[in-house]
Amino acid sequence: MGLYDTWHDGRLWNGGRYPRVLEELPRAFAHYDQDDIWRVLLVTMDLFRWLVRETAERLGYLYPTLSDGQTTGLVGRLLSAKTPTDTYKGA
Repeated sequence: MGLYDTWHDGRLWNGGRYPRVLEELPRAFAHYDQDDIWRVLLVTMDLFRWLVRETAERLGYLYPTLSDGQTTGLVGRLLSAKTPTDTYKGA
């Protein structure tokens, strides 16, 4: 077991000291329409950013601010460039 007990490898994790995660996690799943998928991407990025910053701070690591800014900027540009008729065509 590592430094933190995540209760059965995280499968049964109840949030413990992080009620914000439990509050945000349900919003991190999309319904199958394009606008909701974009919304969920932004929610997931915000939740991930918060968790990584807090984890980095506790463990003494630097947060990759430059990479985060570049990624966030790219997603923002892609979101701004989409049109109402855009559809997901798969990869």
